[in-house]
Amino acid sequence: MAGEHKGAGFLSVNPAGKVPVLVDGELVLTETMAIVLYLAEKDEQRRFLPTDRAQRAQVYRWLSFTITELEQPLWRMRRHTKLYAVERRLAAEVDLAREDFAAMARVLESHMRERPFVAGPTVSVADFVLAWTLDWAHANALLEHSPNLLAYLERMYRRAAAPSRMRIPSAPS
Repeated sequence: MAGEHKGAGFLSVNPAGKVPVLVDGELVLTETMAIVLYLAEKDEQRRFLPTDRAQRAQVYRWLSFTITELEQPLWRMRRHTKLYAVERRLAAEVDLAREDFAAMARVLESHMRERPFVAGPTVSVADFVLAWTLDWAHANALLEHSPNLLAYLERMYRRAAAPSRMRIPSAPS
């Protein structure tokens, strides 16, 4: 938030000036999905990425869904409420992003009915990315009509190894 991602040191690692970035030895990797998949594959115990091809395909599916269908509307809202200069912000874009998010949240709400995890019987990297994204949505009051997603979110953050809840300031209504 202080702009370190626009400094010369960071730009030498990621010229796009965006986070996240993973540096693992000589490997420099950007993009959330690439990073979580790399880390899951690197885990010798294979705890968070199924070895079964069909189950792994579901992880890929829900990672893609989360990043393209849920996270993108959240970023649009953020840009037009906090990140862009005031004169560039478009209130209509915020409304459209809320609608886009709500439509895809309904798809996920139905999918999560009676499921403990998004992509299979055990927790996976798809759940980690989804929980983070839903936490962001919840901070913006977008899950009020999604009891399955709220219950899922609570389950994910009650896990012993779960990180603290995110602290993203909500966007104005």
